[in-house]
Amino acid sequence: MKGYNPYLVVLERPQSVMSEAFRSARTSLQFALRGQEVKTILVTSSVTEEGKTTAAVSLAITLAQSGSRVVLVDCDLRRPSLHKIFGLPGRMGVSHLLTQDLDPGEVAQTTELEGLKVIVAGPRLPNPAEMLGQDRMHRILERLEEQADLVVLDSSPVLAVTDPVVLAAKVDAVVLVARFGVTRNEALRETHKRLDQAGARILGVLINNMQAREGGYYAYYNYEYKPRE
Repeated sequence: MKGYNPYLVVLERPQSVMSEAFRSARTSLQFALRGQEVKTILVTSSVTEEGKTTAAVSLAITLAQSGSRVVLVDCDLRRPSLHKIFGLPGRMGVSHLLTQDLDPGEVAQTTELEGLKVIVAGPRLPNPAEMLGQDRMHRILERLEEQADLVVLDSSPVLAVTDPVVLAAKVDAVVLVARFGVTRNEALRETHKRLDQAGARILGVLINNMQAREGGYYAYYNYEYKPRE
């Protein structure tokens, strides 16, 4: 599968095994959310290189393809990537919303997919955890909930920085991404512990990098739902 953007595989290779896996994950997610008031979903992982940005982008795309109005937000303010993935200007984004009195609709950018908008990270902030933890971030999310059916946030890994733990306390639900054969059980347990201490509602885990038998090696995302106690 050469000559394509792996982050946008659902758009560029809709018939691939990987794309079908994400559509299956979307369906499982929709079943898990049925009848529940969930509009903001944080996607994170334990450590880097586990595929959380690919998962966030692909879930946002498949949700938009199903007819939902979706806003994908780059809250990984330390290593932002959504502006590069979608080929969007990166000069105005989340950092402006956190420091200026702006409406999210003013900085959200349209994409080639109807129903999907993206808010990039914007210029680097010196203190991202503190900025994401302030009341202004809560108000930003409330405003986004009025403007979209679902808001998907891509964040930093939990064991790397405190940013996602701070965000987890502000969103309706969290989806964890783990890499098959790589993510250690100890890391997942510690990640779950930190999110649980923040009062996060963990919906389940997307398992990345499982092998599929069709022309090679594909990332496969399996959704597992555990009801909140």
